[in-house]
Amino acid sequence: MSDYSKLTVANLRAVLKQRGIPSTGLTRKAQIIEKLEEADQAAGGASSPPDPVPGASAEQENDQPVEQADEPTGQFTQRAPCYISF
Repeated sequence: MSDYSKLTVANLRAVLKQRGIPSTGLTRKAQIIEKLEEADQAAGGASSPPDPVPGASAEQENDQPVEQADEPTGQFTQRAPCYISF
């Protein structure tokens, strides 16, 4: 089996995306690894993890919650400063 534990969470999510595996509900690194290993077994063998994604964040431990990436909604994401004068 592949040694996914050496990859960062960002890299693991990139692997899920490359393989077309949905990542909804996966909030911990261990869950992501389990999903990838299940996909490896279903494919009939282990595949090697891809090269790390440049600019990915540092590796998180298995018991650390994973931050969900915000999906673009098509609306403004920043607020403009508001100045009120009386």
